Amino acid sequence: MPIDIENIETCYICGEVLDEPISKDHVPMIQFYSKEVRRDENFNLLKLPVHDKCNKSFQHDEDYFIHTLIPFGAKTKTGKSLLEEKFKKYHEQGNQILLMNKVFREFEHTPSGIILPPDMVAKRFEGERVFRVAWKILRGLFFYNEEKIIPEDLPRSFEIKAPHEMPSDAFIVALSVKPILGDYTPAFAYRYAQISEVHNMWFWAFWLWESLTLCFAFHDLDCDCKVCSSRGAD
Repeated sequence: MPIDIENIETCYICGEVLDEPISKDHVPMIQFYSKEVRRDENFNLLKLPVHDKCNKSFQHDEDYFIHTLIPFGAKTKTGKSLLEEKFKKYHEQGNQILLMNKVFREFEHTPSGIILPPDMVAKRFEGERVFRVAWKILRGLFFYNEEKIIPEDLPRSFEIKAPHEMPSDAFIVALSVKPILGDYTPAFAYRYAQISEVHNMWFWAFWLWESLTLCFAFHDLDCDCKVCSSRGAD
């Protein structure tokens, strides 16, 4: 059962007891959904109470996360709507001009001197910033669904799959029978499963704008394998 939001007393980001100032953190960020989509679809978004300072510490990385990844969703309805909204604000208001210019520079026709076909372009991004935000989203959803706080430094694996790439067989098998979750799944959807036979492994997958797939795997918090036991002894 999901956690009772009204009785949350702990900030899932830092793991400390909540005290003022407190803010509401959208999980995932409200930025995943264009204003047009939010108006037309009229869905409720998950909001968790957190320390305002913890929430704001992710703001710049969350802005970067959306801007650098949304081009991959340009061919979907929700992705196109959000991308057009970002471009409109950029051209009409100069909104996020430095960030947008940075993202434009991440596209390359000749990465490392490699000449790509005329219809292809390479897209770079800052992996650590993207992962930091993705892991925060997972930690929020895990707290909401499982009522447990995941440490930020918990060992895990993380992969981003392009629209034409499939997750590994382990993810497909683990998640195939699990329900698709999310406030509005065309923009952000997720599945997760715990496989007790393999170190109580958790498998999570996000789907962004029906295009990108983000895959995570990590041991359960109560795992007593050698790797996890040695971590707890540090």
